[in-house]
Amino acid sequence: MKKKWMPNNQKGAIAVIFVIFLVVLIGFTALGIDAGRLYLAREKLKEAADAAAMAGVQAYGFSASGNCIEWRSLTEDVLKENFPDGYLGCQLYDGDIDINYLSSSGTPRVNVNLCVTCDTFFAGIFGIDTVSVCASEDYSVAERVPVEIMLVLDRSGGMAGAIGDLRSAAKSFADHFKCTEDVDRMGLITYATGVKVPFDLQNNFVEGIKEQIDGVVIRDSVGDMDTNMEDALDQADDDKKRNGDDTTTFTDQSGLPQNERVKTVPGFFYRWTG
Repeated sequence: MKKKWMPNNQKGAIAVIFVIFLVVLIGFTALGIDAGRLYLAREKLKEAADAAAMAGVQAYGFSASGNCIEWRSLTEDVLKENFPDGYLGCQLYDGDIDINYLSSSGTPRVNVNLCVTCDTFFAGIFGIDTVSVCASEDYSVAERVPVEIMLVLDRSGGMAGAIGDLRSAAKSFADHFKCTEDVDRMGLITYATGVKVPFDLQNNFVEGIKEQIDGVVIRDSVGDMDTNMEDALDQADDDKKRNGDDTTTFTDQSGLPQNERVKTVPGFFYRWTG
């Protein structure tokens, strides 16, 4: 019986196996580097989206020009400052930015999502030149609680010569809420010796409260000249006017959990003579 011949020199085979393993090792290392970059990009995107949502909801409704969507531009600016174009090889396009406003149960709410297109360094060897990375599957969300404001205007004798300026300042203040009067509420109290509530706390208030502010005058002819500020402040959370009529002032929130309460603010306009 003839014996089969088996080659003894296997040096070439070992070299081939080494090359194969080296290629696989380099490939996994390359993919690991790209995966790490993409992970860092995603975390930075989350931070940028969260910061933009916070800036947007804080700016929502406050506009120097009267343009109620100015907050969107500010939101985009903050987003781009926190994730500049080209960061970690990722390109940010306007079409990748999704910003919208939703009022959830009367609460101003800004939602932001962000996607970028990132170049790969080593994955291109396998035909993967770019990868789309998004901040998250859901939006970054920021909310602010609605605001209740009772304007408290001094119409006492101490306002003589300045009542016109007071009216102008109060109306200008009300105008700042044109974009949020659907969720925020405002009312009006005036005081001298007596206290009046010419405008109950309510939504969609800007034009109505400005009309009432225009009617604020000093009633010197009937002796209503003293400064009864304490009673005016007390009126801000009473459900009855001083003449006994029903009124709507600050919401009673004593039974509500902290996260469901609105912010209540008395806004005083008076003449400081100290």
